[in-house]
Amino acid sequence: MDKIVFYSFACSVYTRILIKNHNNIKLPENIENNIIQEISKLSLKPLMLLMAVYIDNGVISGKTSNKRYEEFDRYSTCNDFFDVLDDCYPELIKKISYMITSKITGYLDLVERFENDKKQIKRELGFDADSISDCKIYVGLSDMHDGKENHILEYNGKKIVYKTRDSYNDLFWNGIINWVNGKSSDNLLFGVRTLNKQTYSWHEYISYSELHLEDKVQEYYYKIGCISFLAYLFDMTDLHMENIICSNKGPIVVDTETICQVIVDNKNYNEELSYFDRLLSGSLIKTELFPASIWTNKRKIDTSGICGRGGQIVEGGKLELEFPYSDKINLNIVDGILESSNNIPKINGEFVNPKKYEKFVEKGFKETYDIFLNNKEEFTQYIEENEDLKKANIRVVFHDTQLYQDIIDFSTIPSNLTRQGLNRIYRIIEDLCEDKKEVLIGDIFKNLIVGNIPIYFGKVESKYVKTSTGEVCYEHNVKPISQVLNKIEKLSLRDMEFQRKLIELSLLNFREKYKNKEFSIKNTFKKNKPIKSSTIEKEVKMIVDKIRNRAFLSKNGYINWITIENNYPNWNIKFQDCSLYSGLSGNAILFAGCYKTFGDKEYLEVLLRIIKTIEKRLEFEEKSSSIFNGSLAVAYLYFFLYKQGFGETYYKKGVELLTQHERQILDNSDYDLLDGISGVLIILIQSYELQKDSYLLNLINKVSDKLLDHISIENDKTTWKGKAMLTGLAHGVAGVSYALIKLYELTGLTKYKNLAKNLVGYENFNFNREEGNWTDIVVDGKISREDTVIQWCHGAVGIGLARLKTNRTLNNMVDIDRALKAVIKMGMYKENDSICHGNIGNLSFLIEYYNQFKDEDIKDIIIYRLNEVLLENSGKYKSGLAKDFESVDFMSGLSGIGYEYLRLINKSLPLVSLLEM
Repeated sequence: MDKIVFYSFACSVYTRILIKNHNNIKLPENIENNIIQEISKLSLKPLMLLMAVYIDNGVISGKTSNKRYEEFDRYSTCNDFFDVLDDCYPELIKKISYMITSKITGYLDLVERFENDKKQIKRELGFDADSISDCKIYVGLSDMHDGKENHILEYNGKKIVYKTRDSYNDLFWNGIINWVNGKSSDNLLFGVRTLNKQTYSWHEYISYSELHLEDKVQEYYYKIGCISFLAYLFDMTDLHMENIICSNKGPIVVDTETICQVIVDNKNYNEELSYFDRLLSGSLIKTELFPASIWTNKRKIDTSGICGRGGQIVEGGKLELEFPYSDKINLNIVDGILESSNNIPKINGEFVNPKKYEKFVEKGFKETYDIFLNNKEEFTQYIEENEDLKKANIRVVFHDTQLYQDIIDFSTIPSNLTRQGLNRIYRIIEDLCEDKKEVLIGDIFKNLIVGNIPIYFGKVESKYVKTSTGEVCYEHNVKPISQVLNKIEKLSLRDMEFQRKLIELSLLNFREKYKNKEFSIKNTFKKNKPIKSSTIEKEVKMIVDKIRNRAFLSKNGYINWITIENNYPNWNIKFQDCSLYSGLSGNAILFAGCYKTFGDKEYLEVLLRIIKTIEKRLEFEEKSSSIFNGSLAVAYLYFFLYKQGFGETYYKKGVELLTQHERQILDNSDYDLLDGISGVLIILIQSYELQKDSYLLNLINKVSDKLLDHISIENDKTTWKGKAMLTGLAHGVAGVSYALIKLYELTGLTKYKNLAKNLVGYENFNFNREEGNWTDIVVDGKISREDTVIQWCHGAVGIGLARLKTNRTLNNMVDIDRALKAVIKMGMYKENDSICHGNIGNLSFLIEYYNQFKDEDIKDIIIYRLNEVLLENSGKYKSGLAKDFESVDFMSGLSGIGYEYLRLINKSLPLVSLLEM
């Protein structure tokens, strides 16, 4: 056993409680060691604080740092110290006493139950130990629930698992597997052999096996696909990497307690938009098998059952002791390493890449889906008559287990080991539970303060959820069995395709780093014929039809599209929000442009549906003053529609939305175009110029004052609130200078012009002559990338656009020429076609340059490269997101590509990437 901090104190506490409450019972050495480690962990922070106090007051006075620590550790075993500890931190001894009692009780139960069951265990599971004293007992392997934890026993190289719950769930799961196997003779599925004892259970231990052969790996992922359908059908969750084992029989699910999960209601749940909410929340993404989620993965690690693996870095995921066994002992938050798991097969000692086997997963899913689709009535009857399912205790998960663990850790801070601290923790839980019952709040509190992860159960034929003591704490809006039967009834080819598409999306590869391809000037450019308007029109209509065909329509007239977000190492899969960058506002702009250009009322119909959906989403989406990524994008959309002749109503709606967002605007702490107040200023100025609204002018003044107050330029360094500013349009000073020139043109005040010039100078200070491009800068002048990039969001394209639009005031020709050379030389061939960081966005700069200067050579280059893009895509465009994914989003996908094409045949349409109206 590793050396334990404050070991003497931990042993003393253990002995005192053992003598006082448990007749000085003798436990196996490894269980005693586990208890002592837990005592040390629980008491570490208050002991560190008390040691410092005792040293400051001269009670501890050793000559060296280590001697003072040793003296304090010895002193902490005396009665006087325990009196002080109980007086200062009354909750600490309660926590420790509960933990010790729970582990002793758990051990005694284990001994008694094994003795009673050993013959049956030997007969059914092949584990032939005669006494538990002959076994090695593994402890501390699971979360503590209601004072209980699971154990593993080992004897003669064989293991079994002891669980402190019944196994009706597992028996039901095994029954489903047998039913499926009865319908298909190929690729049989296997479950875990289990011995159910009503209130506890014994399970065979599933060992990891290397598969060695490629065809075995393919079969493994086919079976994963089969399991994914069963998990989807029965609304399972928590199938993360620890609950899937790669065995010589294929993938084995080793924990099925979260079967038949009902979607827990959310206060933001909107009945009228429920169609979109439930499509994803009830989908196979919910199972956690796949490396994707419908919520943001804040931990930035992949723990999915298919792709999750050990060795990942968990940022801030570990507490590390500095200077242990001395009075300088300190706790530091450091990055942790995710422990290894047994879910991914190996060939020749090397883990395979699960994403390579996506088609096998899809095939297994589809073929299992077909079995149930063709046997609905038979299977429905099987479910309705299944006694194991009726007896099963269905675990209900209200919150992420990690969140509970964070609160448990928070409760060990010294200030929280008091009555006031308990009140603080209770308030945190109240906020966490929102509108849940007091019974639930109280039970979560009662469990967390003693170190339990709260656990709740229901029955499939009841709406009620109960605590471990049997008290009703929550009521579902539907019985779990009804939800499953309803899903079986609604199985269809359309749903199969939707779930299959989610598998495909979740297993998409992230784009690899792309090396810019050099573009050479050719004499053949002159021979290119101009692209006919009819060709562009045909391409736009093809793109728009594709987008329209991918739409999801609800019965009450709402419309939306699936999109993905990069939340590395996972994808977030979601329906579009109201934003411009990747949301409904961007799609609305495309359909508005198409209606104005072609006059087809079908485009108007889609536009009006999008607006209806946006306006309903605004009722419950969190307000954000980001123009590209937040709800304020809708204000830009409204002004765009007004300017394009869709009616006065949209102007009024735009002003109203700005009014509703005023607090968010003035609280915005970012400076940039994409998410900050520079983007807001550009919208405010242009909307004010439409009708000279005095409210908007007043808001412009407030925002511009804030912008000036927080920018500082000194010694070629520009900062925002003391932090270095980036270069570039989307995230940097090019966007800010663009906004400042808009202010100057509105007000005539030279302070805005002068600041813009200074910002341009700062940006040019970071021009890399060797690369022929601008570099991004972070704090302390460090370059944020190994190489420079040439696109709208970073580098020459965005900077070039900003310089073009401010050229009349700032005379930016040197910079415009620099940007032009950079784009032509190294920005013509991108790995994708998006506006933000792809081919169409880069071409838009050349188009704007040509529109301003009428340079025929540039026109020839545009025509040549556009022809190439049209030819090489053949109707399928490469989005700026995942490899092989055609997004419908505006800045990274089809909507933006289609809109930029549309601008080639309708010159009245503004440049949205610069927020023009």
